[in-house]
Amino acid sequence: IPALLAKQERRVGHRWLGGQINEYGLHTAQATSGFISALTCAASAPGSKYFNSVELVEPLQLAIAYMLKAQHADGTVDYYATNFHSNPDMAFILEVVCPACQLLRAHSVPAYQALAGELGKFITRGAEGLVTGGVHTPNHRWVVCAALAWANSLFPNPRYVARADEWLAETIDLDPDGQYTEKSTTVYSPIVNQALINVARLLNRPALLEPVRRNLEMTLYYVHPDGEVVTEASRRQDRYQRGSMARYYFSYRHLALHDGNGRFAALCREVERNARAQIGELAAFLTEPELRRPLPPDAPLPTDYAKVFSYSSLARIRRGARSGTILANNTTLFSFRHGTAALEAVRLATAFFGKGQFTADALTVMGAYHWPGNLTELVQVVSKIAATTETRMVTSTQLPMRLRDLKHWPTLAEYLLG
Repeated sequence: IPALLAKQERRVGHRWLGGQINEYGLHTAQATSGFISALTCAASAPGSKYFNSVELVEPLQLAIAYMLKAQHADGTVDYYATNFHSNPDMAFILEVVCPACQLLRAHSVPAYQALAGELGKFITRGAEGLVTGGVHTPNHRWVVCAALAWANSLFPNPRYVARADEWLAETIDLDPDGQYTEKSTTVYSPIVNQALINVARLLNRPALLEPVRRNLEMTLYYVHPDGEVVTEASRRQDRYQRGSMARYYFSYRHLALHDGNGRFAALCREVERNARAQIGELAAFLTEPELRRPLPPDAPLPTDYAKVFSYSSLARIRRGARSGTILANNTTLFSFRHGTAALEAVRLATAFFGKGQFTADALTVMGAYHWPGNLTELVQVVSKIAATTETRMVTSTQLPMRLRDLKHWPTLAEYLLG
């Protein structure tokens, strides 16, 4: 809390008085929403140094005033990196500040209760924007639904529920493997899971727990021996990044308790052992007392298997402390873990991070070719592709015609190019 207070704008007369300053020196609604949540939790959690202390009232007043000033007339806020007048970014913020508003309302200190009214103005303005606004990416639909569900729980409004139901009518984008469209295992899959759980709970839509359940079951087979998770098939910014299972903690705990699922409980305990410092669910524990119930007994987690996830073009092999991932349609051919040791990628490429990275289907074709010119011919083919390709990935369709299995007679132009 002292570190957060030190980053709050406190200069009298400053345009963004009360805002939280991010790592780039900018005052942002995103950082300030986290500030509001953290201070509210600190003032509400029994055992906290700040429990029931009025010390945090003024910083919260200033932060909420900043949020109202940063909010546009249409109820949206800006995400300075990419999105302006952004409904989805407002939805992410409402997921953070709505639980804080619930805690402030229920607080035993009147000064904190009064803050709930001001924060409520921000929430209702934002929710009004979500009733008509759109989204940018698949996961945004479910985040918007969760934000509207939270707003409705605090300020009941049938328009909020109707808009959420319009998005839900599109059906959840879960493939037969149990993965969401973006396949983002350290960022957006856990975000979607938590959003759907909150919609299920707040709007009484229990059927929404089923896609979460299926995703969590699938993800058990994506876990490395050291507790990190496979990211190579992601379509978002976490692709090839290393990350723990900590962001799944809320979802695994919720369904472990809801279903009495011992495997989900075991995964929660594994996260507690390996990534406890990364668990950030205090607001959920304070607003949802049922999460504090003891977990059911552990059931064995999968540690010896070979599974193919065809919709992600990925195969997983685990043998105790050894873990392998094999990929198709990917510039990483495979990765391997042994305990905490990691071989993060094996690639055939003209430059590791540049153009001319061969996919598995290209290598399959090259492996089947008889190479009458031996190594010299291979070098010539790879060098030509490196010099002429305009794409990062090299697939079999970009190989010379003579290397490929001919399924039709080439035209003269194709033959001359090949």
